[in-house]
Amino acid sequence: MTLHLSPSAAWLIVLIVFFTSVDTSQAASREEVLPILQMIDYVGVDYPTFVQDGQVKNPAEYAEQREFSADIRRRLAALPETTGKAALMDLAAEMESAVDDKSAGARVQALTAHLTQLLLSNYPVTISPSQAPDPAVGARVYQQQCAGCHGAEGNGDGPAAAGLSPAPTNFHNLQRRNQRNLLSYYNTLTLGVTGTPMASYSRLSESERWALAFHVGQLAFTTEQQQAGAALWAQDPAARKAIPDLASLAQATPLALSSTYPGNAQALMAALLANPGLFNPS
Repeated sequence: MTLHLSPSAAWLIVLIVFFTSVDTSQAASREEVLPILQMIDYVGVDYPTFVQDGQVKNPAEYAEQREFSADIRRRLAALPETTGKAALMDLAAEMESAVDDKSAGARVQALTAHLTQLLLSNYPVTISPSQAPDPAVGARVYQQQCAGCHGAEGNGDGPAAAGLSPAPTNFHNLQRRNQRNLLSYYNTLTLGVTGTPMASYSRLSESERWALAFHVGQLAFTTEQQQAGAALWAQDPAARKAIPDLASLAQATPLALSSTYPGNAQALMAALLANPGLFNPS
């Protein structure tokens, strides 16, 4: 049996097929995505400090963690619709419940890492240096803008640190550094941290903020690690595969990198942060 359609009916079917096959989702702006990434990062890094073995160690900070996790879900709900948004919302709700239930820090960290990955896959935004930052610029801007609180060497012991709550970050804290990526430092510099002495440095140019993020990101590592990482970069093809470009470096944590480049993750990252020009040798 052959079905004959009028020209108008045939065009109607074409239009229905077209509009049901097109992804009508909208892109989210950097201004929408960056604050969410920042809050996810803070929950993942700080929650295990304030909740251990199901016990709250700092009620005020734990209350803030709960506020962050609820705000993450609300902000995600306000983003434009995408085909993966439902899964993203489910994961955000799971993370919020884990925080409310005082779940193990490792579980919350795993959820925040997955949430970051899913957020950027559904709402891809360009959040990486446009070119390799200049280490000299990062060091100079750090001394001018950050040393007063964080200390000349980044130990959180600057002359203006006394009495600040929370205390300025000690960038040599390797446990904390292993859980943070450069994007989290860049976000903090760009947005500041509400309710803390950490102000926004959005007045700095984007290249200066990235250079500063690279500078503080490498303070936890040693000169020996930098040298070892540079040798690996020159000799081991797997090193270049583990961190192929600046965007990958900006989003990698030493902890996550250790699963794809075991044994030498810190050394590799130390080398690339101290000398990002390795990506573009002259």
